[in-house]
Amino acid sequence: MVEELKSWIVYLPGNRISKKVDGIQFKLFCLTHTKADALPPSHVVLDALDVSTMSSASASKENLITILIALDHAFFAFAADLVGQFTCGELPQLLNEPDFSPQWNKSVQGLLRMVPVLRHFGWALQLLMLVPVSLLKALHPEAAGFKMYTLVGEERVDKVKSEITKETKDSNVEQKQSVFHHILKSDLHPSEKGPARLKSEALAFFGAGTITTATTLGLITYYVLADSRIEKRLREELKDVTAAFPEEVPLWADLEKLPYLQGCIKEGLQSVWEINLGRFFRRNVRIAPDVELQYKEWTISKNTTVGISISSMHMDPEVCPEPYKFKPDRWVGDYNPLMNRNFVPFSRGSRNCLGMNLALAELYVCIAVLFRPGGYEMSLVGTDESDMVLVHDSEVGVPKRDSKGLNVRVD
Repeated sequence: MVEELKSWIVYLPGNRISKKVDGIQFKLFCLTHTKADALPPSHVVLDALDVSTMSSASASKENLITILIALDHAFFAFAADLVGQFTCGELPQLLNEPDFSPQWNKSVQGLLRMVPVLRHFGWALQLLMLVPVSLLKALHPEAAGFKMYTLVGEERVDKVKSEITKETKDSNVEQKQSVFHHILKSDLHPSEKGPARLKSEALAFFGAGTITTATTLGLITYYVLADSRIEKRLREELKDVTAAFPEEVPLWADLEKLPYLQGCIKEGLQSVWEINLGRFFRRNVRIAPDVELQYKEWTISKNTTVGISISSMHMDPEVCPEPYKFKPDRWVGDYNPLMNRNFVPFSRGSRNCLGMNLALAELYVCIAVLFRPGGYEMSLVGTDESDMVLVHDSEVGVPKRDSKGLNVRVD
């Protein structure tokens, strides 16, 4: 179990994976993360987001007066549902829980607060895994959140293995499609399909696919609601493409052609207070142990640590004026082409983010559904910028400890 968690907390001192093993795993997951693969689950779950948001409040538009919603909880539940569907072939149904399963959000936040400690004191992982969740809840709720997060992944993997066994024995059983169904049916070496390996990947998927997407959705939504001019222009642009909702959910392929919506998404990924989707405050590093690397006229010796600061690229004022302001219109019309060169929220090249297409599909369709004309009117309640700004480094950016979250009134 300790090794499973170390594979996710990539910055634990001394934690490294071999180039050969990493290449095998990366190529496999690339097969399950194409742009086409991202579309079907996004269509299904994003359709449910708007319906669940309102139905959970026990109101319809006809009898609606005012509803207060913790939208950050909704975003975390939404992202977890989609990751569950995509990874394991099953919706965890967190969106349908009362108040969007706030205990899930609390567990995630507890996990994040433990990361700085675990990064430097790896031995603490072993202690955490030996203590029952019930005792951890009483002694240290944040640590309990960390362990509960790992158990979610374990339960999903065990269920997928059981489903595949049933499919093998009975041809009439529906064959589900997901990342883990694909892996377990593949011809990979048994070591790559073992319980520890898959449970480690489940943890990675739920961590990477939930926290980053939910946080980015919250940041974009906050800044749109905080500026009526941005909201008005966004709703106007979405008028035609969302006209048939909810009978037809707008497709990502159509939405990404809308320049102002694209600007809002890019601002959320790039320009929100130095943090990108990966939200790493530190440099991402790689090491080529066997070969020298040639970059232009420079030769980089083998075994040299090479890294790049994505935030310094995103926040270069010479390329992107006023980088700390949320300005979607900077991406509309003629703009500095160097902005595209510097836009690397998912990294770039052969090692870019595996979940990039899925994340973009979520962001585009979710924001479009929330801000479509004729939809519900939302306004911020008790939330200001200090509640949203990411100030703590827990591998991903985390707001201040006493953040009130993203609370909105729906009229």
